Amino acid sequence: MRQRVITAAIGGSLFIVFLILGGLWFALLIFLLAVLAYREMIRMAGIPLFFAPSVLGLVFLLALFWSFLHDANLIQVSPLLIISTETLFVLFMVLFLFITVVTKNRVTSDHLGPYLLAVFYIGIGFAQFVSARETEGLAFIFFVLLVIWATDSGAYFIGRAFGKRKLCPSISPNKTIEGSLGGIVFGLMGGVLIQFFTAPFVLYGEALSLALLVSVASQAGDLIESALKRYYGVKDSGTLLPGHGGVLDRFDSLIFVFVLLFLLERF
Repeated sequence: MRQRVITAAIGGSLFIVFLILGGLWFALLIFLLAVLAYREMIRMAGIPLFFAPSVLGLVFLLALFWSFLHDANLIQVSPLLIISTETLFVLFMVLFLFITVVTKNRVTSDHLGPYLLAVFYIGIGFAQFVSARETEGLAFIFFVLLVIWATDSGAYFIGRAFGKRKLCPSISPNKTIEGSLGGIVFGLMGGVLIQFFTAPFVLYGEALSLALLVSVASQAGDLIESALKRYYGVKDSGTLLPGHGGVLDRFDSLIFVFVLLFLLERF
């Protein structure tokens, strides 16, 4: 527990400093986290990092970030060639499938899932986080983060104190329905609190609606990563953060929340 607290205090403080700075420094930090999360996903799947498709995936991850940082989700390859993120997704699949033939099935279609998750799920989640910091502002980001943290804390403490009915025992045996509901209540309280002090929204109804969405999505993100770890038979995604596991263990909720916000922007 002591190690966990020390890691959270040091890592959390540095993270908040970069978050407040914003701009290039924050983008570089989040890209580094995305690369580390990419490495963890590939390693969980038993795929070497220094492997042609893995290197290709890193190139596409960089391209994805580049498109988000330059807005409009477009990559200006040349004055006559502009690639959208949708095109990037299809191009990645085509190249990958071509590699399966070139390598005579040393790289197989079984590898495609982990690579797509590593590049596009993780990549879009982190890239949208950076994009939202620049477009929506610091108050919006603090709102989302506080709701995620409040949900996580509420689910833990209420679950420990009152949890009886299992939420999803085949994926995460310790999570309970009572803990999940407690997390939502704490998340809504956190949303009201940050709205009161920083007012990122015009109406409290907007704040409560987003807080509810973020709270539910953050718990879904946690369950998604638990399902991945159970499938691959690992306890933690990595060991980078003492007491917390890996980058994916720490940012699983945030990734899914910002992937969902990415989708909502396009509806």
